[in-house]
Parts: sequence; structure tokens; C-alpha cells
Amino acid sequence: EKKAIEKRGTNSPEAYNLYLLARQYWVTGNHGDMRREERVMRICSRAVEVDPHYADAWALLAVVQSSLRYNFGQEVDDGYVAAHTALAIDPTIAEAHLPMYKRLQESGKREEAAAEMEAAIRLGPESWEVHKDAGRFYLMKRDFESATRHYEKASDLLEGDFHAWAMLSSC
Repeated sequence: EKKAIEKRGTNSPEAYNLYLLARQYWVTGNHGDMRREERVMRICSRAVEVDPHYADAWALLAVVQSSLRYNFGQEVDDGYVAAHTALAIDPTIAEAHLPMYKRLQESGKREEAAAEMEAAIRLGPESWEVHKDAGRFYLMKRDFESATRHYEKASDLLEGDFHAWAMLSSC
């Protein structure tokens, strides 16, 4: 809880609250529902309008755009621009590497995609989103041991995330 409060990434309470709302929808929403992604994209877009230097909001926007493009086939930006914006603000933000990984994977650039995934894992050892996507990445490579390890870590982190959300929302 203390770590989450200290690492807001913005001085704007409005942008921070919008990001928290978007993240709550992202984490707790129906993962097969395109409306979840659309809602999160709208909220994140508003958060970066309020604070254009809010890297976490840019990164979540990038992840959601990428999901809409590659998981739902929507004609939206694939998250590449938002990911680069997030990394320009904060080069240590792991989740911003995920849309770049997906773009490279879709383009058949497997080695470059693997490098982006490795960067995400290195930068985000405690990121639910990174481990969830890493699980999928290794599953596609048929490396079941690594996939299982990342999915288990993602599950543990998501459980912890729910506890943190409960604590933050009670403040």
C-alpha cells in the first residue's frame, strides 16, 4: 500500500484517480469483454489529457490499445505510440514493452519480440500484466514450465493487487 501511494507518478489527484479507476476496471473486469477495454481506454485517455506526463496512464493506455487491436481485431492504434510516450517519460516502466512485443510478434519478428518480453520481465518482476503476457508468450513457444511459472506469479500478484485495491479504496 505504501509503495503504491509513493509511486503515484503524477501530482494531479484527478489523473491519479482516473488511472486507479481504469486499472480497477482492467484488473477486475471481464477479460473477454471488449467493452472493458474500450472503457479503460476512454478513462486512460482522459487521465493523459489531465496529465500528459503520467507514464503509468500512458502505459495502461498502450496495453489496452494493443489488446483491442490484437485480441479483438479493432481498428485502433496498436499502443506503439502510447508505449513510446510512457517510456520517454519513465524508461523503467515494464508494461510499456508489452505492446511493442505484440507488434513485433505480429510482424513475425520473433527475436525482437522476445527481447521486448525479456525487457518487460526484467523491469517488471512484480507486474501482474507482465507475468500474464509472459505466460502467454512462453505458452506459444511451448515452454510449459516457464509459462506455468509466469502464470502462477501473475495469479499471486493479482491476489495481492486485490488486497491493495481494497486498502486504497478504504482510504
